[in-house]
This record gives sequence, structure tokens and C-alpha cells, in this order.
Amino acid sequence: MISELQEIKQLIEESKQNRLELIEIKNNLIKTEKMIKEQSILINGIGDSNGFAAETLITNTLANTMTLNGWYFNDAETNVNKYIKSLNVKDQYDLILGNDELLAIIEIKYRVRSQNVIELKTKKIPNYKLLFPNETRHIVGVVAGISIEPQAIISAKEYGIYAITLAGEHIKVENAEYTEIV
Repeated sequence: MISELQEIKQLIEESKQNRLELIEIKNNLIKTEKMIKEQSILINGIGDSNGFAAETLITNTLANTMTLNGWYFNDAETNVNKYIKSLNVKDQYDLILGNDELLAIIEIKYRVRSQNVIELKTKKIPNYKLLFPNETRHIVGVVAGISIEPQAIISAKEYGIYAITLAGEHIKVENAEYTEIV
């Protein structure tokens, strides 16, 4: 009987210890989750900073030269936003260069991927035509980045979009011969 009581006491003590260990594990998981959220915010902030840096560098370079592959532009607009409720169409454009005959719609990324090319060609340019129906100038699409994935250059050639990057203080056109003017 005494040994059974001791065994029960020991089981109760072990149960209390297990409960304390579970509470400690739970608290550690909560701390870990909080740290992961904080790291995610930090990583997203770095990505936002890279994007801002890319936009600033490329916008400043193009705004200073006002040229692209032999075309000269006389006006530049940055961060153009427009929404037409009746059409339910909304879009944002990083940089638009223009002259009397041509608009260059430029999507700027830190790292250009194929999906950026496809989105510019299939969404942003058609949206621009809907958002600015009185625009009569021809449009050329441009993706620009600090780096451009090789597949993005291939996609740019397929879709008739310029792919440009920085080369020192100048712009380097990765696919000058494949551009389509719409």
C-alpha cells in the first residue's frame, strides 16, 4: 500500500513537472513566433529599401539623360496613379517618359523577373490605354532593374518589351532589337 502511494505521489510529481515543461515550451514557441514576425518585417523592409533604391537610381539616370535607345524625351512623370471607378481599373506607373510621338512606360524593379515583363505587357499597358483614353502617342514598354534575370530578357524579347539596367552612370539596353511599339 505504501509503495502504491509513493508511486502515485511520484506520478503526480512527474505530471506537475511535465506540465511546467509544457508551459515553458509554449512560452518559447510564443517568443519564437514573435521573433519570426519581427524578422519578416525587417526582411520586408530591406526589400522595400532595395526597390526604392532601384527606382531612385534608374529614375534619376533616365531623367538626367532623357534618352532611351536613340529616342529623346522631353517630359517625365514618376509614380503615376490613376483609378476609374466606372471601369474598375486602377494602376500605378513607376516612370513615364514622353515626347510628341512616343511614351515609354517603365516598370522598375530591383530584380526584374519574367513575371514583371508579362504583367507590363498584358496588364499595365492595356490598363494605361483604358485609364488615359485620349492618349494618342505610341507606347513602348520598358522593364528596368538593377539586375535582370536571364529568363526575363528572353521574355522581354518575346513580348517586345525593352529590358534595361544600369551600366555605371548610363542605361544599358539588353534587347534593343526586339522592341514593339504599340
